[in-house]
Amino acid sequence: MVSEQEVRKLTWPERLGLRMHLLICSSCRRYCRGVVMLRTLMRQAASSGALNSTENLPPQARQRIHEKLTGA
Repeated sequence: MVSEQEVRKLTWPERLGLRMHLLICSSCRRYCRGVVMLRTLMRQAASSGALNSTENLPPQARQRIHEKLTGA
């Protein structure tokens, strides 16, 4: 549910269930903090343009990425 709420709005029963579960599950609370941190870092990287830059990648890495994206 933590990951699911990143792509859609959870229903109120889902939100309630998630909150109740997070009260008792320290592993899921830790995972939730990690997801929030990752989302924050990705937004910062996107706003700085860092995600659009490939200038620091070696040519072999660029080629592998291209092949994966194009299915070549």
